[in-house]
Amino acid sequence: ARDDLPAVQRLKAALDAAGITTWFDMDRLEGGDDYDRKIRGNIARCSYFLPVISATTQRRLEGYFRREWNYAVDRTLGMADGAVFVLPVCLDDTTEAAAVVPEKFKAVHFSRAPGGEPPADFIRRLQELINARRA
Repeated sequence: ARDDLPAVQRLKAALDAAGITTWFDMDRLEGGDDYDRKIRGNIARCSYFLPVISATTQRRLEGYFRREWNYAVDRTLGMADGAVFVLPVCLDDTTEAAAVVPEKFKAVHFSRAPGGEPPADFIRRLQELINARRA
């Protein structure tokens, strides 16, 4: 959700600093882009999808980010059970049980990045997943 933009920018900066290539629509959409098509295409090609969950997303029962979340869930339909793709990141104390997210998100552990500051173990885990995929 746009209200979480500063925290999401901090999260992206931390991932970029760790050498993890990220795609963030605010940085990568340009004038004239068919943004829905471009976002769907990037979700279809990305290695991992990190939905950002917060009190803000809890309050917003409708928003474009929810469409993006559903595009990611749709992609998982073609994946093997247990395949790691969705890695929810929570910016605050929203619990998995209370989160207003697709059920597929609730099936996996939420990582915590308070205020957009990811802990070292989250970055390490993501690097391990990326490295394993490349091997």
